[in-house]
Amino acid sequence: MRYFKNKFFIICLTVVLCLTVFSVVLAIGGNSWFLKDAFNVISTPFRAVFNYCADGIRGFSDYFTQIEKLLEENEKLREKNEELEKLESDLAVLKEENAWLREFLDVKNHNTTFEFADAIVIGESSGETYKTLTLNKGSLHGIEAGMVVMTGQGLVGRIVEVGLSTCDVLCVVDVSSATGALIERSALVGILEGYYAGNCRFLYTTGLSSFDDIAVGDNVITSGKGSIYPYGLKIGTVVDITIDEASRSVIATVEPSVNFDNIDRVMIITSYTVE
Repeated sequence: MRYFKNKFFIICLTVVLCLTVFSVVLAIGGNSWFLKDAFNVISTPFRAVFNYCADGIRGFSDYFTQIEKLLEENEKLREKNEELEKLESDLAVLKEENAWLREFLDVKNHNTTFEFADAIVIGESSGETYKTLTLNKGSLHGIEAGMVVMTGQGLVGRIVEVGLSTCDVLCVVDVSSATGALIERSALVGILEGYYAGNCRFLYTTGLSSFDDIAVGDNVITSGKGSIYPYGLKIGTVVDITIDEASRSVIATVEPSVNFDNIDRVMIITSYTVE
């Protein structure tokens, strides 16, 4: 193997020397054009390879340039998308605020003798038979125990405990809640109590002369009897009636008009005038 390598080296060296001598002789004889043509013939494949490699390098460089441009465009699109998402979120908040303001103003227009304070629900405690809410308003905001809480849909309950910046509301669906109520259609007066599964029940047990005074679908409102709830606040709708003819009593199940599973903001009646 070493011999072969040495022999190959000698052959290559001999060829180079011969070409050199041949080139010199031709040059002395004034035949330099032959050298030029020979060089062009010999170098043509090498130039082709070189040009091919150069084109590949340029293409490779262009590829990375395009990648950088795509990355920059992608980053710009991502930032634009974030801006659009923020605008969409802000728009949703504004729509919600606008809807609440319309509801608030509508309630005020229908209850011109009421003074209201806006409040946000920041906590709740609920189960099958109890329901209380915590609001972000307290004594620092002029809130007092006994004040009535409502929404545009109807009665929520009354404030039972007040802190400096928060207060707790006993909802009408809580079993410990009792409210004077009446059937709006017939003016049948009774007591509304909290019941299980987020419902209420309307009780009437004396002087019932006709069972036509109450029916499924009747609206139940506050009666204004007592010193807590003003007259006419919507409570809910009768969905079922149980009549005990022996004791001549009625127990009606009432579905609240307020959705207590989805309540975010409320109105506190800070004062009202009885007309």
